Amino acid sequence: MSAPIFQLTPGDFSRDDILRLQRSVLSPAERELCETHLSWEGRNTEFTLGRALLRFSFASLYGQSAAQWIIGKTKTGQPVVEGVEHAPNFSLTHTDGAI
Repeated sequence: MSAPIFQLTPGDFSRDDILRLQRSVLSPAERELCETHLSWEGRNTEFTLGRALLRFSFASLYGQSAAQWIIGKTKTGQPVVEGVEHAPNFSLTHTDGAI
């Protein structure tokens, strides 16, 4: 069984691109996290792009709009899909220059 692989390069996105994604795709709690706890020194961008990548990937593969996918986290901080009976399994990885 094969699985699709999606990848983004943070350097391809301007700060305005990131702000637009934050407004259109992130939940209110995720936007607040970006504004209060994540600096613009990369982590804010990586978080936003990671969540956008997950949501747009799920929308592409399973339907629903990207903003309808709820991404929570486990006790250890790993992202998980919430509110879906048979949630997809996935892995999100950040490395230097790619998500």
